[in-house]
Amino acid sequence: MKKNFLLVLALAAASAGLAQIRKIPSETTQALEKMFKGATEISWKDNVTNFEANFKYNGHETSAQFSGKGEWKETVTKLSMSEVPAEVMDGFKKSTYADWDTGDSSYKIEQPEGYLRYRIYVKKGLEKKYLFFNKDGKLEKTALTI
Repeated sequence: MKKNFLLVLALAAASAGLAQIRKIPSETTQALEKMFKGATEISWKDNVTNFEANFKYNGHETSAQFSGKGEWKETVTKLSMSEVPAEVMDGFKKSTYADWDTGDSSYKIEQPEGYLRYRIYVKKGLEKKYLFFNKDGKLEKTALTI
């Protein structure tokens, strides 16, 4: 039993190590360069099913995910609360979480087909949540945080 466990552990460690040394495909790096001209401080992470670039773009911390063929999957941009659109802030103020504390950052999440939403971190006492709003300020869902 102990031998089997050690073998599984060794195989998992080896496959995790291999996933990290895979070369980022040129189609993927070219897609980033085309979509985010002028991006700086670019670093790549291999997430096995996609490739994630973390970088600075137009003064914001940004991450974008691409397939190995360079197909764009998602972009997440860090925003200050003052940069959140008025419709989203209005939705937040009308929500049951209006009296919860927000930090000074939120995130804009963009996906193909024009899908756009905003994530705001809130906390009250020991409870912490992410609130997801659509571009019109409608609260779509909440998620607990750790």
